[in-house]
Amino acid sequence: MSTDDKNKTNFVTNILPWFSLIASMVTILGVFSLYRQVQTAEKNVSLLAQQLKTSEENVRIGSLGHIYSQMLEIDKLFAENPELRLYIYYNKKPEEVYFELLNSKDSKKQQEPKGTDLLSTSVKSSYERTKNEAEANAAGELMLDFFALVMLELPNIGQAAKPWERYIKDIYKCSPVMQAMYKDKYAWWDMELPSNLFKQAQNELSSTSPTCSKFK
Repeated sequence: MSTDDKNKTNFVTNILPWFSLIASMVTILGVFSLYRQVQTAEKNVSLLAQQLKTSEENVRIGSLGHIYSQMLEIDKLFAENPELRLYIYYNKKPEEVYFELLNSKDSKKQQEPKGTDLLSTSVKSSYERTKNEAEANAAGELMLDFFALVMLELPNIGQAAKPWERYIKDIYKCSPVMQAMYKDKYAWWDMELPSNLFKQAQNELSSTSPTCSKFK
């Protein structure tokens, strides 16, 4: 073997460990880089999960706020017109309320009107009965619309959905006006969830009597 060949062989033999060292360092750096990437990915996933949780909570709070703001408006209406509560909470039909109010007026033992007074009273009575029925239907439609809105928000409010479903069914069972209007105008509220809840309430009515508000 010539001197040049020996020198080349020695050079290769001497440089090989350095290549191995460099390769090892590159591998270590690659593993470290991968580790840092995994750590960064985990932090990003954790941050994203936290953002999603915060977003879901904001949606839940927003939905509940929307529901309760509408409920407060309805409460205000009932506070200003307490007779409307009879059609929603007291299991009363419009004609029942009308005759109860009429009997209340008659209890004052007013003298029976004659002639034109009788005709005037008859016209007024017919008007009051029609007005009474219109007010009852307006209250029933208002509550059905409100419940449709609530049921659109149910998927967003988590565990609060169940109590609202129970409330909707209980009120529906205590309102003949709502029951009649839903039956006659079914297409107005022809949504899957409202239909299911009202059907459940109707089935419960056939087996048990509703617990409604009563006069004390």
